[in-house]
Amino acid sequence: ENAGMYSRSAPEKQIRDLYSQWQLVDEQFSLDQLMMPPAGDLPKIDHPHSDGRSVRKFPEVGDQS
Repeated sequence: ENAGMYSRSAPEKQIRDLYSQWQLVDEQFSLDQLMMPPAGDLPKIDHPHSDGRSVRKFPEVGDQS
């Protein structure tokens, strides 16, 4: 993340390709849901990792708190 390896958005073509490959229409996901970037800020850094990476606690999938 600190090195710019991660992004909060992806190119539209990549999203469309993954939507098709993962057959998300069968899981009742809409393409519009995937096109919206994640809301809010990243979680606060919990503690530094031994090699300098940031360690964050992300909420569990489905947890809306």
